[in-house]
Amino acid sequence: MIEWERVPWSLWLYVAISIGQIAVLLFTASRPIAPFVFSIVFIAAWDFFLLRAVRWLWIGTVAVGVVILAIDLATDTGTWHGDVVGAIGLGLLLLPATRRFFAANEAAPAAT
Repeated sequence: MIEWERVPWSLWLYVAISIGQIAVLLFTASRPIAPFVFSIVFIAAWDFFLLRAVRWLWIGTVAVGVVILAIDLATDTGTWHGDVVGAIGLGLLLLPATRRFFAANEAAPAAT
């Protein structure tokens, strides 16, 4: 179960940005809608487990974000606004409040 009151504002903002990016693509791209619907469902599920404080998922999200941002910057294949949003997302995931949120979950005993 998600402990709504424990989730830091930075993680809520990251979730809003990640869902918002897919929604913007859905409304601005002229492509088949099925991949976008799948993307929204996938990102919503991913964000749900981030809000549940799944530490390994948070670590993976940060690692993938760093790699994608580094590739975009090194090859100049990304757009400037995509790179800025990616950097903001990484910043939100690495803020002290977000790190404490995921660290606190790691220290909690496992339920039997």
